[in-house]
Amino acid sequence: MKKIGIDAGGTLTKIAYEENGRIHVKTYPNEQLKELIQWLQMTAPNVRLYVTGGKRRELEAAPHLNITPANEFETLVKGTRFLLKQEKEKTEQSFVLVSIGTGTCIFYVTPTSYERSLGSGVGGGTWMGLGKLVSGEDSFHQLVKRAKKGDHAKSDLLVRDIYAPNHPPIEGSLTAANFGKAHVNETADTSDHLAALIQLIG
Repeated sequence: MKKIGIDAGGTLTKIAYEENGRIHVKTYPNEQLKELIQWLQMTAPNVRLYVTGGKRRELEAAPHLNITPANEFETLVKGTRFLLKQEKEKTEQSFVLVSIGTGTCIFYVTPTSYERSLGSGVGGGTWMGLGKLVSGEDSFHQLVKRAKKGDHAKSDLLVRDIYAPNHPPIEGSLTAANFGKAHVNETADTSDHLAALIQLIG
């Protein structure tokens, strides 16, 4: 392991590194940032850390870490191009890049440039905040685990629900209203509502 990429965001700190030919990705809630710093100091004191994100300064202030600051938007675009080359033989000349972090940024990327087109306050911070209100759970990984057990169609109003019993004019499984059945479907449970929350953000 020669280098580690770190995105210290507003909600989570994400790290990525290559080992034995595979890319590994891990996430840590920002409440565990001190534990992550201690782990890096013990296991990777000589590894170059490329660090970006809003909480980058906290990592830069820690002793015994080999840190190189990175521009967040440039890193995001370069990383996306790298992944596209890994996944596809040919990549589009230009593309739209949607980055869901604590909030959401949308970029228009060309072969030689990129431009942040717009953004939204709906993202990972929304997931953590509304997830806690819906379930009482404040662990990112536990929220995801519970959402996987749910069925968003029990909480979301789908196009087929509106047109039933007739055939809908567009794909019936599309969401017509996020949480549109949450107030009337008493069989929907917390996992269903968390699955609907992921649907809303995604």
